[in-house]
Amino acid sequence: MSFTASATWKAFQNLGFLADAYYIQQAGKLSMYAGADDPEIEKCEIPGFAAGVYFNHTMISLVSKVTSIKRTNFKNNSTFNKVINGETVTQKQTISYDVNTIGWTTDVLFTPFKGFNLHMLLTLQNPKYENYEFEVFGEQFSNSGNVARSVSKTIIEIDPSYSFGKFRVWASARYFSKEYANYPYTMTFAGRWETLAGLNCKYDKNVDFSINAVNLLNQGGA
Repeated sequence: MSFTASATWKAFQNLGFLADAYYIQQAGKLSMYAGADDPEIEKCEIPGFAAGVYFNHTMISLVSKVTSIKRTNFKNNSTFNKVINGETVTQKQTISYDVNTIGWTTDVLFTPFKGFNLHMLLTLQNPKYENYEFEVFGEQFSNSGNVARSVSKTIIEIDPSYSFGKFRVWASARYFSKEYANYPYTMTFAGRWETLAGLNCKYDKNVDFSINAVNLLNQGGA
């Protein structure tokens, strides 16, 4: 089931306020039975709320919002190994945990003159684990309060494009700040840029041509 409510208040001619609230409930997935462990399927809940402002003008369109969102009952099928009396003992278990974050996004579309537009998006977030406690080989462990792995706290998108006649030239750059590579966040992946560019030509209503380039900055990573 899901419930959504949205509100918009046009306070001035070009400026107003936005608010969204939602609640989503998802059933457990049967695909989780594909592993060797009992998945302990439970429903997950996703409550969220967002509020912000918008500004509309012929040259600039902006939306800036603060969002709070949580999801319960993420599942992690884990295998743990420990050497006991010279032998490696394996223990498997399904661990359930929640993730919660407050984030801020600002989305801008800038069109200073005909044919050109520049889209920019800034996302700041801090997703953290909650209720992430478990026991292995008689020892208690906790990841609660740790930053979620494989998620960047800062994301930037810059997308300029220019159209003239049958042609459109465009570029896209996306920045992802460092990501934690494991649950206790003792290892990290460095921040990186993902860059793309291209040239499109609409020959007629039936034929399009395009040339695309990927990784213009020759960035590498894991």
